[in-house]
Formats: sequence, C-alpha cells, structure tokens
Amino acid sequence: MTKLAWIVIAALAAGPATAAPLVLTSDGYGPIRIGMTPAKVTAKMGAGFALDPGASDGACQQASVKRYPGMSLMFQSGRLTRISLLTGSRIAAGRGVKVGDPEAKVRRLYGTGLKVEPHKYEAPPAAYLTAIEARTGRGIKFSTSEKRKVEQIDAGEAGAIALVEGCL
Repeated sequence: MTKLAWIVIAALAAGPATAAPLVLTSDGYGPIRIGMTPAKVTAKMGAGFALDPGASDGACQQASVKRYPGMSLMFQSGRLTRISLLTGSRIAAGRGVKVGDPEAKVRRLYGTGLKVEPHKYEAPPAAYLTAIEARTGRGIKFSTSEKRKVEQIDAGEAGAIALVEGCL
C-alpha cells in the first residue's frame, strides 16, 4: 500500500473532522467581521439580522442578531465596530470566557495584559477589564458586577469597546 493510501485510511478511521466552535474575538464572530457594512452583515446573516428601529443617531446604529440571542452589534459611520455579548448569550470569547463566568477566570486567562478600570454605574469591586491588541487597535472588554461575575463582553475597535452605553 502507498503512503497516501495509509494517510487516507488513517483519516477515515479518525472519523469526520469536527469544526472548532465559534468564539468572539476582537476581529469578529464567525462570518460577522469588524469593519463590515450593514449590507455585508445582512448578506452573511440574512433574516437573522436586523437593525434596531430608532436605535440610530445617524452616525451610530445598534442591531440584534436573532440567530444569536444576547448578541448586539454596533455600527459607527456605516461600519461594524463592536460586537457585544449580553445576558442570555451562550457564546464564548476567544479564551473561553462567557457571560456569567467569574472575574477570576478573566484575570487568570488574560493576566497582566488587562487594563482594569472602575465600573461607571456599579460600586466596587465591579470593573471593566480590557485587553487591547497594540498591533490592530482592537480588543475585548469584560464588564463585571459587584458579585465579580462577567455581565457583558464587548469586542472590536478600541474606541467602540470603550463606550459604556451603546453608542454613547
């Protein structure tokens, strides 16, 4: 038998390849990529995507993704700049952190690369834990509660994830 035949037999014996689960990163989530226009997101998501009516000030729009409960998108000047995971989301961020996970998990996985700031609306120890990639200017922010649980995860452009009230 040839070497190629053995490789094929080994691959068949191993079973079908399983796709890696999708995770939220500073670049996007699956087919949804930071920098896309609403039209491109619609082309990728079809009926599962809708700009929220009345959620626009002309320069900034919020959107929901029906396919992914608990996910929100933010468009600034016609481009996707942030993807947020809120209560109800079962999606993990790049290193496996999900909404509801303990703050200690974020600190363990991201270490000294985190910038820690006080939460704008909750008392300490609630905080924002942010990791920005210097090379891309994108990052991920974890908003934690007074109970030290992740309440929200924002990923995308640094300026967009810094906003604490959607488009504000």
